[in-house]
Amino acid sequence: MGNAGKAAAVASFQKLGKSTNALRLRSDIIQAFYGEEFGASDAVALINDCLDTNDDTTATGLLGPLAHTIPVSDLPAVLDDVNPPRADDPMDFVKANWEVGNFYSRILIRAWRSSDGFDPSRALDWLRKRNAFKGGTSESRARGLRAAMDETPDRLREIADRFFKTLEADKERWLKFSRFREAIYFQLTTEQLLDIITQHFDAEADGTDKQSFLYELALSFCYWTDAPATRALFERLYALAETKTFLKVTRDRCLVCDLPSGFYKGRTSRTKIAKDGRERQRREFAQQIDQIRSGTHIGWTAHIARIYFGLYADSDRALSPHERVSLWLGQENLRPALEGLRAALSRNDVPTCAEVMKLAETHRHFDWWYALVAALNERWSSGEGLTGPSEDLIKALVAFDLTNPVYAPKDGSDTHVVHPWIEFLLKTNPELMRDVYLAVARLRLSQKNQFVDGLSELMDGEPFEPFRKDVALELLRDFPNADPFRLGEMLNAVTATPSAHADFLVLAAQVLSGAMPVDERQRDMWLVTAYFLSPLNYEAAVQSRAAANPHLVFELRDRTGFGFRGKSTETLPLTMLEFMGGLTGQSFPSTAHPTGGWGGDTNPWDASEHFRTLINMISAMPNEAATNALGRLEANPALASFKPDILYALANQRQRRREAEYDRPDWPKTVAALSNGAPATVADLHALLIVHLRDLKHRIERTNTDVWKQFWNIDSYAKPVEPRPEEACRDDLVLLMRPSLLPLGIMVEPEQHMAGDKRADVSVAMPARKILCELKRDYHPDLWTAIEGQLERFYAQDPEAKGFGVYCVFWFGEGRKRPIPNPPNCLPVPKSAVEMEQMLRDLMPENMRSRLAVIVIDVSGEY
Repeated sequence: MGNAGKAAAVASFQKLGKSTNALRLRSDIIQAFYGEEFGASDAVALINDCLDTNDDTTATGLLGPLAHTIPVSDLPAVLDDVNPPRADDPMDFVKANWEVGNFYSRILIRAWRSSDGFDPSRALDWLRKRNAFKGGTSESRARGLRAAMDETPDRLREIADRFFKTLEADKERWLKFSRFREAIYFQLTTEQLLDIITQHFDAEADGTDKQSFLYELALSFCYWTDAPATRALFERLYALAETKTFLKVTRDRCLVCDLPSGFYKGRTSRTKIAKDGRERQRREFAQQIDQIRSGTHIGWTAHIARIYFGLYADSDRALSPHERVSLWLGQENLRPALEGLRAALSRNDVPTCAEVMKLAETHRHFDWWYALVAALNERWSSGEGLTGPSEDLIKALVAFDLTNPVYAPKDGSDTHVVHPWIEFLLKTNPELMRDVYLAVARLRLSQKNQFVDGLSELMDGEPFEPFRKDVALELLRDFPNADPFRLGEMLNAVTATPSAHADFLVLAAQVLSGAMPVDERQRDMWLVTAYFLSPLNYEAAVQSRAAANPHLVFELRDRTGFGFRGKSTETLPLTMLEFMGGLTGQSFPSTAHPTGGWGGDTNPWDASEHFRTLINMISAMPNEAATNALGRLEANPALASFKPDILYALANQRQRRREAEYDRPDWPKTVAALSNGAPATVADLHALLIVHLRDLKHRIERTNTDVWKQFWNIDSYAKPVEPRPEEACRDDLVLLMRPSLLPLGIMVEPEQHMAGDKRADVSVAMPARKILCELKRDYHPDLWTAIEGQLERFYAQDPEAKGFGVYCVFWFGEGRKRPIPNPPNCLPVPKSAVEMEQMLRDLMPENMRSRLAVIVIDVSGEY
């Protein structure tokens, strides 16, 4: 609007007050016309008005841009005139106070780094003012100022000189000194401070209160470092009080700490108490040694076990169990104490597994049961193993150890001790361990506990992998409404166990239909997991639920491995990435991160970040399908707020696709290829392979040596009986292909492992290029869908294949044992290999026909 618009904005500015909208508009106008109609005084007025508001919504992002708009020459005036918060200001948690503090920090850093004249008095006032704002000592806000101070150490020393020169030694002298150090963020080292304090002490007139205070300061700082120079300084200061007697009182006060009268009266050393107590225990041990050794004294048995495992607060947990017992009871009592532990296994009141489980219901146990665990450790260390105790007692102690583990320090933290006999059982008798762990887990799940002993091991531990499918499905069936964290563990286990997917989907259908009632959060978790395993069947349900509960997109994010600060370890199909991206963008429009702090990872800006992660994953796929997916997302009006992000991802994807699809050979390779040498590009390799396969097809169908019979099981008269298995047909084809391709440096190998745990039937490869072939017999159920469902989706996307592939079908004619599946679109069943090949080619999308070849080899022998 030109000058008229500027005049209107200026005129409006004069009428704006202190409301939230008014303050934001004033800030924008000042930024737009700073240096023309507005200057430092207007910025100061705005900032001071912000401090006068109690409206939290005023704060976020209000002053950040303005801190970079004000020129350096105006910064000192702004720093001088911004009001500090009042000492009695109740605005401890008002965000405007933090916002102004943040603004003040930014402009102070800019002013500090400027080359203009530096006034230490003003700078000290600025530092004190900055420190008065809430959040002023926050490390994130102080980091920039500390860095600026490090860059200009002389300025910090000038400020310190000015502080000590103007310091008054009144009754608040220590508070002033403490506030000064806070204001400079303790950036001066002890040695630097000592040097400055000593200089001012030496320059001060004798006998003043200030000299005494500086003397006291210097003496106190001498305790903080043991440098030779500091020791020499201390000796000089100490001796100085002998000649300047007025300092002697200060020196004596600094060097002596008088304890109150009677301070030690009635006090006894903890060390002496512990020593006397242990001496008494050793005497009592000697008196009752026979009962202890036989394991009949249950009190001593429990006591020894607690010492053994370091369960007492004053135990030295860095020692071994034997060392702890020996130190506590004496070396002479170690052997009988260990014998008592071992003898406890022979008591007639050892617990049954049922008794341990009964007490575990209420998180209780008997302390002397620790002795039984220790006894098994001792038997194991002596080589006796687990022979002797009954299986039920072993189960009882496994359950007890699981619900009442002992810990030992390791790498700076307490770690659950896995006893050697537990490790042995996990390796040699996992069925027993599974039964105990499952019983404990069921107990905790039935109580709806958030912490379920044994569940993590069952769902993720290697020893329980053979049982994971059955255990996970059993727990999900019986506890579908478990605590969300524990339900998540069970769902993760099922997701990672392919053999459990089909049974889980049956179970999920019951939960989602309401036949097995669950809470809303748990139902969402079931729905998202079912979608992850069967996207086509549950896509509509997920979309419907997200319309009612947009936060479902975060459940989708976490279930697919994109949780907080994480990235998915799965290679998600393109269709799933596109669906999740569209759903996320529709549920939460594009939202920037706030300038202040926040909590959690289910905020609107977290959804925006997840959306960008998804489209970037699509962008990384250099194929036409990914281009089309991004194009559909870009055309979706519900994603309009993300259009710049989508266009950016689309531009990157097209560039990657061009680079991937263009395979430029050098001149020698081109000459070699034109001279019937090795192919120079993937496209050359694809064309060469097709020629060789068609030649091989002709040989199989027409040679008079009946090569076609290699693909059949024959009887004793060489008469074909039934088609050979697909793997055998593949191996025969590989053997027939190799002689013509190996001379060109082309390797032909069966069953190439691919991403996503898929396997291509045949790999035809040379360095940096590869063609993958999918083989089918003519009656395979996936005959009509494998081109797109397998070859295009999984194999042609290999980076070295660059979208090329070959689909090969064996035609067995009338001798096949099963009929050819009905073609799609109500097409008639083909009558010959030639007709099937043409139908397969016609069914392919137009954009695939130049990259994916179809070859049907007639092995029927019907000519």
